[in-house]
Amino acid sequence: MRRYNPLFMPSFPQEFLDSMHVLQGKAYPAFLAALSAEPTTAVRLHPTKGKGLFQDGLQIPWSVGGRFLSSRPSFTLDPHLHAGAYYVQDASSQFVEALFRKAETLGAFAQDSAPMVLDVCAAPGGKTTHLASLVPDGVIVVANEVVQHRARILEENVHKWGMPNVLVTSSDPKELGKMPLRFDMLLVDAPCSGEGLFRKDPKATTEWSPAHVAHCALRDRRIIADVWPLLREGGFLIFSTCTWNETENEGVVRWIEEEFGAVRVSVPGAFDARDEVYRFFPQHQAGEGFTCVLLQKTSPSPLQTKKPSWKPCIEGRELLKEFVEPGNVLIPMMVGNLLTALSEPMAAVLSVLQRAQIRVLTAGVPLGEMHGVKKEFALHPMLAHSTLFRGESLPACSLDLELAREYLRRKDVPYVGQDGRTVVTFEGNRLGFARAKNGRLASQYPMKYRIVRL
Repeated sequence: MRRYNPLFMPSFPQEFLDSMHVLQGKAYPAFLAALSAEPTTAVRLHPTKGKGLFQDGLQIPWSVGGRFLSSRPSFTLDPHLHAGAYYVQDASSQFVEALFRKAETLGAFAQDSAPMVLDVCAAPGGKTTHLASLVPDGVIVVANEVVQHRARILEENVHKWGMPNVLVTSSDPKELGKMPLRFDMLLVDAPCSGEGLFRKDPKATTEWSPAHVAHCALRDRRIIADVWPLLREGGFLIFSTCTWNETENEGVVRWIEEEFGAVRVSVPGAFDARDEVYRFFPQHQAGEGFTCVLLQKTSPSPLQTKKPSWKPCIEGRELLKEFVEPGNVLIPMMVGNLLTALSEPMAAVLSVLQRAQIRVLTAGVPLGEMHGVKKEFALHPMLAHSTLFRGESLPACSLDLELAREYLRRKDVPYVGQDGRTVVTFEGNRLGFARAKNGRLASQYPMKYRIVRL
């Protein structure tokens, strides 16, 4: 972990300092001092799994599940993190909740029987899991990440969070824009020059340049132009960056207004509001750099659709009945070799995505994986993380901290109980599956997610 010295001032590009001097005015000396201070640490609790955690943490005013921590623990070694009980997320980024709530009060989900949200640049998954926790029942969240290795991280975090209302895709925004779908809300947390991360990651300063700022602004325009047709008339766009400069923020927002006729929406109680563009500066709020704006679409979004059709996986009905909480009307479907369980509206969306040749990584409740020549189903290792997993379907084994860490390393641990498959838990939260035999539990935690070293 980086050590911080209050007398140490990191080296910043002069062009960056000049632009911040103009932006900050009289607050510039305080801004510079804040950049040399230690970054804050914050988490966001899962609405059900996270109850009782971080009770000493201070409430983040703009995020119901957000907590400031007084120090940064070793998150990797905490089984609750692997169980999806919380997400490590900067406090500033959690302000998306305030924009979401404002859009919701203005009827974001009132005009559609099957409302949907699209997170366009979703990895690693902080805002996706936040949205999945915020949306009303019945709202579908589609999370996309074009970079494949980042999309796999997004998939992991969505699986661990365990909400059944999320589909994860990995396609270029240009391809997404061709889909015959209309969303009630878009979130574009745009790739940017990263000025707001300078305090947390000093190496980011070496990548900054005026040319890079201009490049990011042009790329963000392209992304928004590609997905704008997906937003219904009257729908909302949350546009955000982790940078402060006007080129990537006001410049892009003005372009959206001029090009598409969008209008800015005021968010009461927001910080550093400048014409409805909201910035987080480290000398004013606890958190790293973040800028965001809420826009509403005013132009029509014509859509010609065919009635969606899908083919349920008959073979998956037994797994669905055995391992998913009763009372949920779900349809077993295949996504590649993944057997998943979806609500009927999600099944319709999945069928549209597949026909449009959008790459789908996961969707809904991961039930099983198809293996071998006989195409037999094995229980999906992340099913235990789902909020819809039927807990009484398997015996459970509660591990202490030391053994839970060994399990997460994919090591065998001692066990007293009957042989067979069991669910491994830690302080009430499920970690995954194991196979019990001869007084040992053989960990079935996914190799790709395991703790490599203690």
